[in-house]
Amino acid sequence: MGYHLCYGDLGHKHFIQPEDMSNMVDVANKLASASNKEINWFHMPVPKSRADKEFYAPLKSLKLNPETEVCLGLVHAMDFEGTQKRIETASLFLESFGISSECGLGRATLEEFESVVDIMASITDP
Repeated sequence: MGYHLCYGDLGHKHFIQPEDMSNMVDVANKLASASNKEINWFHMPVPKSRADKEFYAPLKSLKLNPETEVCLGLVHAMDFEGTQKRIETASLFLESFGISSECGLGRATLEEFESVVDIMASITDP
């Protein structure tokens, strides 16, 4: 079981631009403490423009079971360098995490989809 913590999206733009990750961290902590089921993962989207430390700092307050994976939506189409920077910054606040696209790819153009897949293949290459 997992949760995608979404801010809502229309045309690849959040309905609300998050100030930082504190709301997502609060929701994840509350769900984790209230659930009588094992939570396997949380997916947290990250806006393309956010590679600053202030955005990721709330990740230090996550209180999840060690088995629960955090997957950060750091990959954006046509933004390999930005993806690397977001990974680098997130790594300062969270020791281990999975990497994904910011949100689903169901509405992505073929070019956007291929770009995200190419970036993910590049950043996960051993």
